[in-house]
Amino acid sequence: MGFRVGIRTKSGPGVGLGHLVRSLSLGEALRREGVHVLLLCDRGTARAASEVGFDFPVVETGASFSEGELSLIFGLSLDWVVVDSYEAPTSYLKALVGEGLKVLLFDDNADVHPVIWAHLLVNGNVHAERLTYRTMEGTRGLLGPRHLVMHPSYWEGSRDGRDEGYLLLTLGGGSTGGVLGLLVQMASRIEVPAVAVAGPAMPEEELKELRALALRLEGMRLVERPRGLGELIAGSRAVVCGCGTTVYEVLTSRKPAVGLVVARNQRLIGEALSDLGLPVFDATEGLDLEELAPAVARAFEDPLSARERLEGLFSLFDGKGAIRVAQEMLAWGEGPYPSPQAWP
Repeated sequence: MGFRVGIRTKSGPGVGLGHLVRSLSLGEALRREGVHVLLLCDRGTARAASEVGFDFPVVETGASFSEGELSLIFGLSLDWVVVDSYEAPTSYLKALVGEGLKVLLFDDNADVHPVIWAHLLVNGNVHAERLTYRTMEGTRGLLGPRHLVMHPSYWEGSRDGRDEGYLLLTLGGGSTGGVLGLLVQMASRIEVPAVAVAGPAMPEEELKELRALALRLEGMRLVERPRGLGELIAGSRAVVCGCGTTVYEVLTSRKPAVGLVVARNQRLIGEALSDLGLPVFDATEGLDLEELAPAVARAFEDPLSARERLEGLFSLFDGKGAIRVAQEMLAWGEGPYPSPQAWP
């Protein structure tokens, strides 16, 4: 039957696309090694996977990570189950391990599970090695940017470095709570040509407001629901983005950036990036445009100096984390590995 992996993840309102794209990017790395990969998810997530360019066979589960779906998963003859969702309870992971399945868990902030029930724990965030985890016996941690799983388009590292003279504004796949509109108006006030990105799950009301701004403001272009950001990032002079998946795409592309913390679960990333020299602003409780605008203008008007300041940060990201994690899964059992109960 060959090596078989099931990927259990979820996307949708309030969740976005980050978990989906991350886990399926790992799935693509495995598929290129000849592994049979199944997507285990609800219908909405399956539709979103297709919309962002992935075509894995789907085994439909419910929307919630319920114990009732476990018997379905147990019957699929899987070698590994990859779990990427904050909604998966600890009992769910423990049941998978108890059935004899090998489990890979993606985590970001060490704030979901009191004990990690997984054979491989993957946290590719820049702050990952600052966190403390409690684990079952034998868990191996793949922590830090070397294990950051990114979309296949980034596996070859930075792009061609062209500069088409625009500021890219992008804050994720869903609602920005009006923050993107504020950024568009800021770019207009400092007279910087801007491209704003409306993600695939942006609510229609917010999208209408952005369309109206695009018509009214000179030098502003709106891109709606792109399949990916790679080409837009590659053509930009500088980027203002959220401190989630996108900021890593920008840094891998070696572009000057200003980071915004637009959700509470991005704060640890934002703090670590700020410590490493990236200008970062917290937008979770309001955004001070008077403070933000000068930082954006500096990055846009002198991108060479901005890149020089960020060179150490750029060097952390090569885009190949998915390949490394896939190899760890394929080589499992060739240890021995240490079995820490807590990191660091």
